[in-house]
Amino acid sequence: MSRLELANNIYLSKPKRNPSGFLEVNSAGGENLQGFKYHTDQEAQEHEALTLINQGKLKEAEAIYRSLIAIGTQNHLVYGNLATICGLQGNFDESIALIREALKLRPNYPEAYNNLGIALKEQGELHAAITSYNTAIRIRPYNSEVYNNLGNALKEKGELNDAICSYKQALLIKPDYAEAHNNMGIALQEKGRLNAAINSYKKAIQLKPNYPEALVNIGNTFIGKREFNTAIEFYTQALVLKPNYPGAHNNLGNTHQEKGDLEAAIASYEDSLELDKDFAVSKAELIHCKGKACDWSTEVKTNKWLRTLGIEDQAVDPMLLLASEDEPEKHLIRARRYFEKRHPGTKSKIYSKPKEAIHIGYFSADFRNHPVMQVILRVIELHDKNKFRIYIYDYGKFMGDDLTSRLKESECIYRNIRDIDDMHAAKLARSDALDIAVDLMGYTNGRRFGVFYHRAAPIQINALGYPGSSGANCFDYIISDKTIIPEGSEKYYSEKIIHMPHCYQSNDYGKEIPTIHFTRKDLGLPDKAFVFTCFNNNFKITSSEFDIWMRLMKKVEPSVLWLFRSNQFAEMNLKKEAEKRSIDPSRIIFADMMVRNEHLARYSCGDIFLDTFNFNAHSTASDALWSGMPVLTMVGRGFSARVCASLLTALNINELITMNKQEYEKTAYRLATNPNELFSIKARLIKARRASPLFDSFRYTRDLEEKYESLLKR
Repeated sequence: MSRLELANNIYLSKPKRNPSGFLEVNSAGGENLQGFKYHTDQEAQEHEALTLINQGKLKEAEAIYRSLIAIGTQNHLVYGNLATICGLQGNFDESIALIREALKLRPNYPEAYNNLGIALKEQGELHAAITSYNTAIRIRPYNSEVYNNLGNALKEKGELNDAICSYKQALLIKPDYAEAHNNMGIALQEKGRLNAAINSYKKAIQLKPNYPEALVNIGNTFIGKREFNTAIEFYTQALVLKPNYPGAHNNLGNTHQEKGDLEAAIASYEDSLELDKDFAVSKAELIHCKGKACDWSTEVKTNKWLRTLGIEDQAVDPMLLLASEDEPEKHLIRARRYFEKRHPGTKSKIYSKPKEAIHIGYFSADFRNHPVMQVILRVIELHDKNKFRIYIYDYGKFMGDDLTSRLKESECIYRNIRDIDDMHAAKLARSDALDIAVDLMGYTNGRRFGVFYHRAAPIQINALGYPGSSGANCFDYIISDKTIIPEGSEKYYSEKIIHMPHCYQSNDYGKEIPTIHFTRKDLGLPDKAFVFTCFNNNFKITSSEFDIWMRLMKKVEPSVLWLFRSNQFAEMNLKKEAEKRSIDPSRIIFADMMVRNEHLARYSCGDIFLDTFNFNAHSTASDALWSGMPVLTMVGRGFSARVCASLLTALNINELITMNKQEYEKTAYRLATNPNELFSIKARLIKARRASPLFDSFRYTRDLEEKYESLLKR
């Protein structure tokens, strides 16, 4: 949901919306001033200013209003209309100041309170905006537009049930209010009530057939239902009505991306940017989508965008850009701005009450066969249930699988909160008297930061799911270790650091050692070639690694590069990139998805795993190491670029950690041409598999419990 452009409608004091969509201009009582006889020059100037505004000449109108204020006008409408112009130009501070001056001249001025609410909302002051809307309603109770605006502020605050009540009130006053039906649909959609949301959008479209925003929103709902072709139909209808609609092109791109048609997705993002070259959301999606396709044709432009993208322009999803650069200071700024856009302000702290057991809550949409579940499940099972009461808060859309069943059998208390909105989910967690809430999602798909914004527990922790800072003021701690976040790097994290003694990542020592035996022929690999391997998702591969890999293949013959097949576009582009570097593309061999035990077993057919730089292998690396394959990494600056270094440090195989590209390439070549050294490392790795702390899930769980206890003692 977070990556879709939702089309909200915010209205001011009148049903008719001005072209810019922000504030409504007021005339004296709303009368038609044409042919009116003016008694003073000031009245004539006020009428001239209104005429200029209707012609779109805001600067000229602004000059007239400022001159009237300079000579001491006492007309509240002059202040109110100048405030409108300032708001239209994005100058919200002055707009708010001018509205307050208008209210001094006319305290019971409902339109001003309504407009003040809009300006405050634009500034992220949701509580003050809601207060202002409620004042407008108290003065004039039957204004449907104010109820609509109040609903939008409540929705943005995460108070979805109250928002829906406000929209219902707007519709009681004005049943044919298409925009309120549209906004009701958004609130219902965010609650996960997709069918009810569709009904609201359909009512909006029935009342207003030429309503592209509602068509886009109904398309978004069908993405949530994973009915992609239906979503595309609605986006297409919206674009017929409004061809120059960047948000519709962006969401159409997201739909194609979800379907796996990266070529069509890229075309849609480019269409969006043709219409609005500064549309940061589409820039970030285009970079991510091209990364998935390993399309590096616009790297120069991408690198230029990355200097300011999500930092000086619109907020963007920080997850989309993690693989594009290793710049932890930028990752933090992007995360902070993205969170604050959706959850402005702060919530009051809450406090623990002494209990016999410590109450820990784990929150995720991925309590299923998923990499995070694979590393956390054993910890949940091993928690000391005499000292800890474990709660699971599941908001995933998936029905569950064998790992979900194991979770439910682990003496934990399981809560399905997929149909509960964020505020009420937080209240449920507080009623469970949680001491610590652990978010396992971060900025990965399916996240619900709103639960933590509303405070699910006195202590809230960012853990495992997202390799970086949340940038969110509601998370108190992040789970890490001294390799992931070394001394001096704390400044790149909004959270305080919990340093695990060995490795931040938990792993399951009960994971089976593969017993299936594959031959290289079974997997399409040559028998006598050196097999460079990287089973990372293809979006993590950049031209920087690929250049090194191709040089290695030139120097090490016979050799092949064994990659994971993420999608057909990446496969095609990587083969083209190999040809550009004078490497026979048939020497790149792609591996298909396999069930877990077979996947672990096939690692024995590779020689060395070559890690990616900006976004390392995570659970993929621990799988390779468990299977006995050495992983060569280059340590970077940010969290996502230091994960493999953390895993290798815990195994005490530090010679596989390199400090720069030159050392990475030199080490890879040396190991590929020195079989005795490589064999020695593999032998140490297999021995360390049982002896080191990396795969000792019992030790990890006890260490984690000690950290939890120390947090509560503080």
